[in-house]
Formats: sequence, C-alpha cells, structure tokens
Amino acid sequence: MSEVSEQPLPRTFEEFNEQRKASFIHVKDFKQAGNRLVGFLCSYTPLEIIDAAGASRTKSFPFS
Repeated sequence: MSEVSEQPLPRTFEEFNEQRKASFIHVKDFKQAGNRLVGFLCSYTPLEIIDAAGASRTKSFPFS
C-alpha cells in the first residue's frame, strides 16, 4: 500500500466544517423543542403533504 501524504487544505474547508456543525446543532435543537422535521431527496416529493402534517421540511441533497 502506498502511504498517503497529507495535503494542506484551503481555509474554506474549515468554514464548511463549522457550517455543517452549526446546521447539525440547529436541527438537533429544533427537534428537541418538539418540532417535526422531514428530510427528502427527490424533487417530486409532495411538499403539500409535509406541510399538511405540520412538519418543517429540508432537502437532504440540494442538487437533485
């Protein structure tokens, strides 16, 4: 096996990591407050059903 050398990462990588962590904490706090959250992948998801259920929605993969 070849040894993997560590490459220096751009500063923006750390910003992405911080944003991901902040998003996770926000969702965790939202759910602990008793709110409903539905994650979905497909752009054909009937959002009206999620709204009618009284839940908030978040697209899990924003590029689909």
